[in-house]
Amino acid sequence: MLHLRLPLAVILLLGAVLALSSAPVRAQDADAFTVTEVPVDVRAANAVAAREEALMTGQREAFKRLIERLASAEAAQRLSQLSDAQITELVRDFTIDEERASAVRYIAQLTFRFHPESVRRVLREANVAFTDTQARPLLVLPVYSADGRAPVLWDDPNPWRAAWAARPSGGLVPLVVPMGDLADVVTLDAAQALAGNIERLTALAQRYGTADVLVAVADATNTEGDGPARVEVRMVPYGPAVPQLFERRSYTAQEGEELRAMFDRITRDVADALNNTYKEMATPRQENLSSLSALVPLEGLNDWLAVRDMLNRLALVRGFEVVSLSRDEAALVLHHTGDRQQLEQLLASNGWALHWEGGFWQLRRAGNSPFPALLPPSANQPEQSQLPPLR
Repeated sequence: MLHLRLPLAVILLLGAVLALSSAPVRAQDADAFTVTEVPVDVRAANAVAAREEALMTGQREAFKRLIERLASAEAAQRLSQLSDAQITELVRDFTIDEERASAVRYIAQLTFRFHPESVRRVLREANVAFTDTQARPLLVLPVYSADGRAPVLWDDPNPWRAAWAARPSGGLVPLVVPMGDLADVVTLDAAQALAGNIERLTALAQRYGTADVLVAVADATNTEGDGPARVEVRMVPYGPAVPQLFERRSYTAQEGEELRAMFDRITRDVADALNNTYKEMATPRQENLSSLSALVPLEGLNDWLAVRDMLNRLALVRGFEVVSLSRDEAALVLHHTGDRQQLEQLLASNGWALHWEGGFWQLRRAGNSPFPALLPPSANQPEQSQLPPLR
């Protein structure tokens, strides 16, 4: 049994911290429960009636998108029976991003923010499996070439990068597009991104506080021709926990679709694929509650706060008990749903690794560093776990 070996003042501080451990810290709720770019276009007897009907239509569509983000389309269909009044109770607030109105018509783009705990309660009461745990931020590097010209990353024109930069925040996989300032430019160029220069990619990832990078390559052809434009997209993941997507996919412009609108459609498709891939990994595959004892090496109070906050955010972790706590180690009992392999994958996606070592489970930062070196694509697929059975 481990014992506390801290000065009284530190013990009192840790006691206050532990008292908060049962209340999940949800710093990213605002993004996971925010739905943007909800279009409405309603005609009614007058402008006031059109606006009121549009807001009801918009919140219902936003709620449907939210449930599909956290759970499934089937769950969204099951919950479509909720009344407008019931959905309104789940809405925290909304904003009107764009609007146009006439005497009988109302057109707008809306953003809705939902109460996280209220939505979770509705999902649990409906017996719906869901996840609202966000992954670590994923750095997206949009490399673009058009009609055989040299690929660009920071240089203009790069409509591919512009489309990624315009993506709204939200979803289970937060996407970050670099600013493209001087520091970015000197750290990595398009050729190095395409070549998979691990040292440069890692340096840029560290600048944006993550260890996961997705090099998104778009090769466009016929951008100025008479026929429809075509874009071939390649997704090259680097990092310990980047969701595995398609390696290559081709898109053709729809009738009357301009290149920028086409890129908006493609980025939305990729963002949805990322969200769905992560959701499948993070949603409990079984509801039976399991327990696991683990030792967590620490280098001070900040490390304890980091692991506590991470565990509180994970949907699979339904609670944990602190058996003992010292300056350099915590002994925990984790209570979780899903199987152990799923728990390992979800921990890895948040930058932590679960190992069997010295007769104990140990929970450490991946790579024993907040920013482990990126892994090449061939190393991203997790191997079948060879760890001993639970004890």
